[in-house]
Amino acid sequence: MGLLFFGLLALIISGVWYGSRLPSLTITEIKASGGSTIKSENVVAKAEAVLEGNYIGLVPRRFVYLYPEQAVLEAVSTVRRIKDVHVEKIDNQTLAITYSEYVPDALWCSLEEESSCLFLDREAFAFTQAPKLTGESLLRFYTLQTEPTEGDSALTIEDYNKIKEFALKLNASSWYVNRIETDTVRDAFLTLAEGGEIKVTLKDDLNHTFSLLESLRQSKEFAHLAPGKFRYLDMRFGTKIFVNENLVDELDPTESATTSTAYSAEDFISSTTSILPGTVE
Repeated sequence: MGLLFFGLLALIISGVWYGSRLPSLTITEIKASGGSTIKSENVVAKAEAVLEGNYIGLVPRRFVYLYPEQAVLEAVSTVRRIKDVHVEKIDNQTLAITYSEYVPDALWCSLEEESSCLFLDREAFAFTQAPKLTGESLLRFYTLQTEPTEGDSALTIEDYNKIKEFALKLNASSWYVNRIETDTVRDAFLTLAEGGEIKVTLKDDLNHTFSLLESLRQSKEFAHLAPGKFRYLDMRFGTKIFVNENLVDELDPTESATTSTAYSAEDFISSTTSILPGTVE
């Protein structure tokens, strides 16, 4: 009985050994495609490394019915800028890996160390560390009370698209935005490249906000407004626009504590400007 048992065991082990190594059941080719800057060779190399070796020294990891699909997915997902990885068995000898890649759309930078930034994709997702960039080809986002964290989102997709569209409209009118700060109550502060700040709230319809700004700029009283010629325009209070044209440094003790005047945007639309009571510090 003992000899029979060990004989059967040896037969089973031999069958598994040779059966799991049949060329027709062994993954010998890995195809990778997707993205435009990620080299498919790097993706294939990650998958090949996972498929090396055996399970308990007996069954090859390349055996088509037991290959470690999840481990392949996890390994390939470590490739920089890769996303949406899919692994599919085409036949008993071939694996196909498809993927897309994160495309830098903006930067999410630290307020404490402004040269430390993460790349954001078009959904405001921070997918990897950015090199130290000195140009302004990418818009820089800063979040008050929150430090950039890889794998997190700087803003909701809705807020990100709203404020970016608003910034693009300003750029189209030659008021170039190079920095946007947001806070936890959904206020946004857009810094213009040539000087000046525009304050808006993401709770509003920013298309309407931009229309009010256009009305202000086209009025005779404020036709002179241009980047570098005002400190800020505060548009967070409905149809009231607070205009601060005082360019004196905020730390200058000679500056008045109340330098912003509130104007009615509706009056600008009707071309009849009137100054409303009230100022803000």
